Amino acid sequence: MLAWLVLIAGILAIVWAASTTIRETENLAAKLGWSKYGIASTLVAAMTSLPELIVSVIAARSGNYGIVTGTVFGSVVGLLLLSLGLIGLISEVRFNKEEKTLGRRSITIVVLVAILAIVFTKITWWMGIILLGVYLAYVHTVSKTSKSEEKQSREGEAWKHIILIAAGVATLILAAEGIVWAVQAISREYGVDPFVISFIIVAIGTNLPEITVEIVSTIKNRSEIAVGDILGSAVADTTLVLGSAAIVGGAIPVGLTAHIGAAILLGSAIVAWKIETEEKITMWEAVGLLVAYFLVIATEMALG
Repeated sequence: MLAWLVLIAGILAIVWAASTTIRETENLAAKLGWSKYGIASTLVAAMTSLPELIVSVIAARSGNYGIVTGTVFGSVVGLLLLSLGLIGLISEVRFNKEEKTLGRRSITIVVLVAILAIVFTKITWWMGIILLGVYLAYVHTVSKTSKSEEKQSREGEAWKHIILIAAGVATLILAAEGIVWAVQAISREYGVDPFVISFIIVAIGTNLPEITVEIVSTIKNRSEIAVGDILGSAVADTTLVLGSAAIVGGAIPVGLTAHIGAAILLGSAIVAWKIETEEKITMWEAVGLLVAYFLVIATEMALG
């Protein structure tokens, strides 16, 4: 019971802290004169991936590699199937010229990492360094491509946002420690693979900040923020998060079954197709993505 309470409290704390961090990051980024998609796919996406990053690095440091792979790939599957399906149900989602250009790069990165995880039995530290390099190159490309808007910079206000961001990150670290402990305790008590718990429970919990940002953005007819956060977070999870965990842990064993890689590739293929054809995500396609997500969850529960 204690472990479940700690897990729930940790996830709630992560959601609150991440939401605060996201809001302040977006306010700070707006003062830099970036486009909404550029902000969402880099700064906002990086902030929404902080829960996954912190949980995965702490787990890798303590040798709980199943938590790392479960959290990372569970989050990516949630982004490409659950999040994309939800915003597709809420509103019409199309891809403009900027999203088409950067979206192709995002999907290419996610597909390559998914294939890497299927082909190799572990992600080594030197692979982790390469993944971090890929992430930095992605951020650099977005910063160069993103359209500039009018800056609204005030130094005093900027420091206020930075302080609030730091407070949010500190809360994330403390909450992540509790989550890792709780997952280990639940795994021992019920005899369930930590990967399965992380893939389903932790990944959904850490995805809540992204889902919240994406749904609210879509309702407000700002789908460029929703799409940017989905694609940017997927890139951050598969490069920044996985790469950092591999460096800290030395090597991350990847016990992924084919259906998980297939789920990631399915979501990637749908996004890539829509980017190329410039078509909207239809209601039936959104429903199909949601059904695919819950089928993956059901399969994981059955295997676990």
